[in-house]
Amino acid sequence: MQSQKNYVNMLKWVEQKALKLGADDIRSVLSVNSGFSMSQRDDSIEKMEESIQSSLRVEIFKDNRYSYHSTNDLNQDRLESFLDKAVSMTSYLEKDEARRLPDPALYPVSMPEVDLDLVDPALSSMTIERKKKLLDRLVQGAYAKNRQLISVTGEFWNGHSHVYGRVSNGFSGTVERTYVGMSVEVSIDEPGGRKPEDWKSINARHFEDLWDPETVAAEAVKRVEQKLGAEKIASGIKTMVVENTAVARLLYPVIGALTGRSLYQKRSFLDGMMDRKVGSDLFTLRNDPFIPRGLGSRYFDEEGILAQKRTLFDKGTLKNYFIDSYYGNKLGMDPTSGSFSNLILNPGSLSPEELIKNVSEGIYVTQFIGGNSNSNTGDFSYGVMGHEIRDGKLVRPVTEMNISGNYLDLMTSLHAAGNDPYSFSSFRMPTLVFKNVDFAGK
Repeated sequence: MQSQKNYVNMLKWVEQKALKLGADDIRSVLSVNSGFSMSQRDDSIEKMEESIQSSLRVEIFKDNRYSYHSTNDLNQDRLESFLDKAVSMTSYLEKDEARRLPDPALYPVSMPEVDLDLVDPALSSMTIERKKKLLDRLVQGAYAKNRQLISVTGEFWNGHSHVYGRVSNGFSGTVERTYVGMSVEVSIDEPGGRKPEDWKSINARHFEDLWDPETVAAEAVKRVEQKLGAEKIASGIKTMVVENTAVARLLYPVIGALTGRSLYQKRSFLDGMMDRKVGSDLFTLRNDPFIPRGLGSRYFDEEGILAQKRTLFDKGTLKNYFIDSYYGNKLGMDPTSGSFSNLILNPGSLSPEELIKNVSEGIYVTQFIGGNSNSNTGDFSYGVMGHEIRDGKLVRPVTEMNISGNYLDLMTSLHAAGNDPYSFSSFRMPTLVFKNVDFAGK
């Protein structure tokens, strides 16, 4: 493997070559990734894969024209031909005055002092034998919890990535990250021929931040056992408690509606809502790139723009969009970054169990299944699974229920947040409680 210095020098050569070939500007990203994964079904290793991949992506800016190219071939002789074609092809495209690099003033002069701690050095020395033992503990841990399981599949994975970025108007930076995770999927027989399935998956930057395999397995078994006997219940307007692991699926369309692309294409129900109250006082959502070991943590974004903490919604009032430089130029708005890092919704003080105790009639949603949302209007409809809540207790599993409504109403109906932000995701969301949700069942 070439040294990091060689990769940095390669990007300098790519930039100089592209400019010499006629590009006005170039943004280049060189990624070097290694990964490993292994899966075990019952007692047998089912799959083992290891990969090392290098790739180069270049964005060419020429005469207000823009093109994007990528290659896995880093041979310098062939790269010269690759760049020649990339610059030549750009000339055939239509002009777009908005295609410009960010103002260099947006690039970091120096990196923030916070140590993001994104690399676990211990992962590189973890042996396959140790990974195999972890995987076996994952699978056997599930069977130890319930001998009636008919199938258990576990998976372990880890990887290491280096990303080198360079922009011809003044940015260069390097990011190094590791990742590690495990998952287990279980299924069980049920009278009547149904075979409910469920799973649990966790990811982290450092191995020591993962749960032990038996805890992961126990969570998966608990989830599938809670599906036994699941059925539709009566339709109605009920309180919805959303498990922290499922909140990301529910709120992702809200994040999509915040992007400059959605605003420009008139496909955002949050267009024109800046500084307007669109959610309850509990709806305070922040984008924080500086969480040590966070899965979305970073010093700069994909364009090289300096990462900053931003409040997206403050007590329900919209305060920021995700604007990259291109759509900023289109919309006449200042770039803020076109993507999120770690999203944090302010947690509350009660545990999920305490939140459920306060609900007289509702559904505890653990999973969203299918459905869709209209980014222009905010209307949504999703299938849900979970548990019926009666007088503060989970009384029976439910399935094949649907919820429908509008995101502006949903955000306003946020009634409570739990004290359990989910750490195995860049959506670090707690359990949430929404009032007056329209459930359709039987």
